[in-house]
Amino acid sequence: MSLAGDSQDINNPRGVINMADDALQMGIYDFFPGLVYVYDLDQKQLRYINKKLTDSLGYSYDDLKEWKQDFGRLVFKDDLELVQKELEKYYELKEHDSHGYQCRLNRKEGDYIHFQVTGKVIRRNDKGKPESVLFIAQDISEQIKVADEARAFRELMDDTETLLQFSTWRWDAITNIERWSKGVYPLLNYNEKEIESKMSSKFFLDHIIPKDRERIDKLYNHAIDTKQEFLSYEYTILTHDQQSKILHSTIRFRYANEVLIGALGINRDVTEKSTLINSLLGYREMIMERDMFLDQGTFELDIKTGDVMWSDGMYTLYGYDPVADKEKMTITEALYKKHLFDDDFESYKSKRGEAFQQSNSAVWQYQIATGSGEIKQLETYGKMIRDAQGEPIRLIGTTRDVTKIVKYERELERKIVELRRSNKDLEDFAYIASHDMHEPLRKVHSFADRLRTKHSSGLDEEAKGYLERILSATQNARLMIDGLMEFSRLSRNGDWFEKIKLNEIVAEVLNDLELKIEETNTKIEVTDLPEIEGMKLQLKQLFANIILNAIKFRKQDVSPVISIKCRKLSRQEATGLNLDINTEYYKLMIKDNGIGFEEEYAETIFQMFQRLNSKNEYPGSGIGLALCKKITDNHQGVISASSSPGEGTIISIILPEKHN
Repeated sequence: MSLAGDSQDINNPRGVINMADDALQMGIYDFFPGLVYVYDLDQKQLRYINKKLTDSLGYSYDDLKEWKQDFGRLVFKDDLELVQKELEKYYELKEHDSHGYQCRLNRKEGDYIHFQVTGKVIRRNDKGKPESVLFIAQDISEQIKVADEARAFRELMDDTETLLQFSTWRWDAITNIERWSKGVYPLLNYNEKEIESKMSSKFFLDHIIPKDRERIDKLYNHAIDTKQEFLSYEYTILTHDQQSKILHSTIRFRYANEVLIGALGINRDVTEKSTLINSLLGYREMIMERDMFLDQGTFELDIKTGDVMWSDGMYTLYGYDPVADKEKMTITEALYKKHLFDDDFESYKSKRGEAFQQSNSAVWQYQIATGSGEIKQLETYGKMIRDAQGEPIRLIGTTRDVTKIVKYERELERKIVELRRSNKDLEDFAYIASHDMHEPLRKVHSFADRLRTKHSSGLDEEAKGYLERILSATQNARLMIDGLMEFSRLSRNGDWFEKIKLNEIVAEVLNDLELKIEETNTKIEVTDLPEIEGMKLQLKQLFANIILNAIKFRKQDVSPVISIKCRKLSRQEATGLNLDINTEYYKLMIKDNGIGFEEEYAETIFQMFQRLNSKNEYPGSGIGLALCKKITDNHQGVISASSSPGEGTIISIILPEKHN
């Protein structure tokens, strides 16, 4: 906006208004509490401005002359376009009309002041178009500041309500006017613009589920009837998008002469809190049920104050009713002493002291006598909680009733001792019996052999047949007895575990069976095998028995092919076999191309004296694989077989890498 007028006339309004020659009128303008100026719309010149130019903005008339009367220098740069548009509107004003706007004018000190500018056309040209406009600009900086602060406060309150998930409302009973804060919109999951015109108590109540709505109506009416000052309740709403929320409302009623004149309310979203409380209550019930089911309880001891807290399960363990007795009891050391036997009480204090001084946890068992005289064996696990300096501050722990477990363990120990004694007796009997039977059988076989050698010519064919059957039977019996003695020897195992390279064991076995392997043209393939802890002689016998079995049960006119492979057992496989998952296991697979067998006999073949083929066709004692199972058991391992007729057999042996 350039000012093309004569700068010397800037404070001379002659010819502009009817009373321009009146010095009194000009003086009044100077004392007016605001800027008063006349602007020529046609010439775009400032014709007059009062002394508030200096008082409010700090400029002199010389400053205006220096700017070549450019009134635009007074307008804040960001408002120049706005002021230009507002000035254009004065061309459209009718007689006696006025128009106003707000803008900022620069102060000489460098800041600016907010003004409310109101203008009225005071001169029109011959065609009736506006020519000169009288403007009055009042300083509204303080009002703007207050408005900005109020707006900032409202925004802060809106943000607070949104953040804390609550809303407020006010109702005037006299005018029946309701006012709702903006926090109600996110509570109901609406966009403010969607329901701003619809917002009312009825609209809000329509979102409450029916059963809660009926209950709230009763509470509300009762509160008003009884002149209550406050009313609080919880309820469930379904939001705009059908989300379920739990709200808590508090209402304060306002009365005048016992007549309701209004109410103020706050609605808070307590969904998360209610869910947490319900979860905690559910967890507490679960803990109580667990304690009752497991016969256990928990406790907490404050080291500084000596205060002890018991769970309901602890009261039950000691023979008290947690509902009836809890409030009447104080848990002290004297209470423990009352129920513990003297020796156990001293042990209890000693263990607790160890937890205080030496470690952070301890486990101890003791006996108590409940209030009814029942004797219980309890086991306590205590854990010490320490502060940053390492000083104990709390002892927390769990106590459980192990009476039945201890009784079972003792009974089990007694039965194990009894079983071991019985097994030893049986093993001793088997060894002695087989040893004692060996000599008579040897004599029978020896005399039968002499009879055949010296008197064969005097025997007829039937007698010779009987004699051969005697020799065969005694030989089989001797083999069975030898096997039984070997099995007994394994049961009486006294070998030591040592580190063994399985490739070396297999090499020794193959060297011992060299002739048998050559006679049958057997081909044996051995991959890299691991080093494990085992009993050397037993493992050597294990491989020998399995390899000899593979050679024995070969197909006619087919050379035996045996492969020995190994891999680590996976954790899942160990778990499936109920093996210790903290121990590494190896799985050895010995595969042959022999005659195989039906899969249904996969377990039978490892039993004593079990045979799937006739003795005449495949001679033997029927104890070889039973010995293999015994050896595997001695190594805490597993042995199994898989096969099908004519397809060969795979013997799988699982052995631990190390032994405890």
